[in-house]
Amino acid sequence: MARLHLSRTDARRVAEGGSASILATFEPEDDRAVIDETPEQGLERTLREAKARGDAVKRDLLAAPEMLSTAAMAEWLGMSSEGVRLKRKRHQVLGVDFAKRGIRYPEWQVLENRQLLPTLPRLFSILGEDSWAVYRFLLQSHPELGGCRALDALKRGRGDDVLAVASNVTVGAFA
Repeated sequence: MARLHLSRTDARRVAEGGSASILATFEPEDDRAVIDETPEQGLERTLREAKARGDAVKRDLLAAPEMLSTAAMAEWLGMSSEGVRLKRKRHQVLGVDFAKRGIRYPEWQVLENRQLLPTLPRLFSILGEDSWAVYRFLLQSHPELGGCRALDALKRGRGDDVLAVASNVTVGAFA
């Protein structure tokens, strides 16, 4: 918060709807450096920083052992790579796109009996075509699910509850 001190003459001009020239010095209340940039430059810097954080998260995810290549997922499921690609196209399996690094499939979507999450196609129909949006939704904790992640609720057989939460998310409802 900044406080300005005006002369009586300038204060009277401003009060009457006029203007006054003000020479101000900004002294930050903390030790952070003052950045001299326009709002547009600030927005561009903020977006660059956010993109860099997102890229770092994606690099970490790509390196995670639970993120399987198409061939590894095919082997895990006991089917061909083409079968995995077809299941991904039908939204029966979740594969996230790492652009130049290809598609990766989270191992956690395969249940103990090597079955896939049964509600996945319906989640895609509710949340949209973006596999990253479905990925984030599954790994987020949701108050409507008692604070547990959607993925964990699905694995406990609470598919209808998870689909209801997904529907609420798409319309902007809050718990």
